[in-house]
Amino acid sequence: MNMKRSDRGSTQTEAERINRTRWRAVGLALQFGSTVVGAFLIGLGGGIWLDKRLGTSPLFLFVGLILAFVAVGYSLYEIATVGTPRRAPNRTPGKTVSPPRDDDDRADEAE
Repeated sequence: MNMKRSDRGSTQTEAERINRTRWRAVGLALQFGSTVVGAFLIGLGGGIWLDKRLGTSPLFLFVGLILAFVAVGYSLYEIATVGTPRRAPNRTPGKTVSPPRDDDDRADEAE
């Protein structure tokens, strides 16, 4: 059986790929947007609440703001690296690292 892909089937799969890419972009945008809003609501709201409770007017507001910026920055980093493979540790070619054996004598010497 010699099956060839028709032009219509090729166009349909291309349209499906474009549709998946668009939905992935929408998902990433919603993820980042909700992270930004959530981080600032929690950071600023918690800072204002703590300042009112403890009587330290702008201190915890600024701490909450800084923590919100850190959370947003980390979220942006995670979104930017979606789909990129994690780098393996740099190892010398040809060398293999094996876990220590149970009958290793060096473990007894350390005790």
